[in-house]
Amino acid sequence: MVALRLVLFASVYLLSQAAIYHAAIPVQKHNTKDVTGNPLEPFLQNEAQAACVGLSRGNYGWVSAIPRNCHGSSTNTCDHVCKHLSAVAFDSQRRAAKVHKCVNAIHIYKPYNSVNYGYPGLKTYLYNTCTGTGCGPNFCCCISH
Repeated sequence: MVALRLVLFASVYLLSQAAIYHAAIPVQKHNTKDVTGNPLEPFLQNEAQAACVGLSRGNYGWVSAIPRNCHGSSTNTCDHVCKHLSAVAFDSQRRAAKVHKCVNAIHIYKPYNSVNYGYPGLKTYLYNTCTGTGCGPNFCCCISH
């Protein structure tokens, strides 16, 4: 229950910070695609990062929500994505880290509607594994230290 509260608090905080950030700085278009081939929205990345921080309880280090492309080889698991994080990391801390491991895998769904009281909005599926090879998780929760 505490982890769920932490995830919810972190999600709300990061989303509010993202709104402030995106209002001040134009969002650059990028080529990152979700599992259906559609461009990933910064909103999904922010929600995934908040969820991954909450799911990393008991670990220490730099937490990253890494978008996962489900197409390709059967070795494209979140374990594989996280273990190879140092090769693609933009910052010196994650590049220099000795340990890169997966702590979980999630699927963040795009919201179906605007926020309405009494109606479901956001939806996230928690896999509790890092070894799935199918088109399920669209984010890997990785930790580096």
